[in-house]
Amino acid sequence: MSWARIAAAALAGLFFGVGTVRAEPRVFRIDGEGARLTFSCDVLGMVPMEGAFTRFVALITLDPDAPALTRAVVTVDAASMVLSDPEWTEDLKGPGFFDVAHFPQFGFHSDSAKVVEPGLLSVSGTLVLRGIARPVVLHVRYDPGAGAAPVTMQAAAQVDRSEFGMDAFRPVVSDDVDIEVQGRLQPAFPPFRTWR
Repeated sequence: MSWARIAAAALAGLFFGVGTVRAEPRVFRIDGEGARLTFSCDVLGMVPMEGAFTRFVALITLDPDAPALTRAVVTVDAASMVLSDPEWTEDLKGPGFFDVAHFPQFGFHSDSAKVVEPGLLSVSGTLVLRGIARPVVLHVRYDPGAGAAPVTMQAAAQVDRSEFGMDAFRPVVSDDVDIEVQGRLQPAFPPFRTWR
């Protein structure tokens, strides 16, 4: 056996546990082609304002034997925002909200996950928006599927926009913003442990 294979076997033992039989973590990709990333908030406390981002990508690792080890990294193109009202779209891209001219991207990376019940996780991490980092908890519901089949996933969170310097149109537009991602995850590569 070559030294490269011996080293690879040793690293595998450290990562997965020597003598432990378990499934490989499955790495998935989710993006704007197979999923939707939406947000909503209230205007005047009663009229919902809804929008979406059409360009985003997330890499997610999920071990079916240890879902608490689930991790995710998400990057969103802020300029891909769309709303039904073009005027609102331009306002939200402006300096009082996302300020896409200065912050063209925003993202999330997870730090830990907790199993609430089978198929439901509470994923804690950091959202970086307009250069400001704040803790966020995602409530993630998923159907693991079978084998290499894609899985379905829905993730939801609520954030306070004022914590990220978005203070325009207060109190007409609520501070609380609901975020949701839903869709199908496709198998991805490389393995999560190479970029964690």
